[in-house]
Amino acid sequence: MTLPRQGITIKNEVNSVKIILADQSHKEQITILITQLQEQVGLSPSSEAVQESLERLMAQGTPILVALGEKGDVAGVLSLQLRYTLFHSGISALIVDLVVAPSYQGVGVGKSLIEAAVQAAQARKCAVIEVCTAAENRKALAFYSRQGFNQCGLFLEKQLD
Repeated sequence: MTLPRQGITIKNEVNSVKIILADQSHKEQITILITQLQEQVGLSPSSEAVQESLERLMAQGTPILVALGEKGDVAGVLSLQLRYTLFHSGISALIVDLVVAPSYQGVGVGKSLIEAAVQAAQARKCAVIEVCTAAENRKALAFYSRQGFNQCGLFLEKQLD
């Protein structure tokens, strides 16, 4: 991913947010955000499982973007999976996780993370950037629509034991 080591600053109508690639120093804060999300949707959170997944994703080079708050804390996180697809005849990007800390919601952090993900996907010559969210999550659907995403299909999931 072509994100400078010092990160990028995304300026929008609300504020400016520094976006960087996550590293080991962000692991604990990312884990907290993800487990909070898991609780909200009724899953049984496991900090250990989240940290293991985070380690694997980082080792694979999966872009995990973090938005830093004014104090250097993690205000939000976004993971971006890049994959080749037959349908798009090239690389497509999928926003898998997007979580913004409650104290930073509504001030442009999510929008800034999306903008950085779009820039990263464009730099990688992706044909498309996609996002998946729960069909009943009207707030998220409205947010993604405001960011220029259109509903064009249905993403189904089957839990495997």
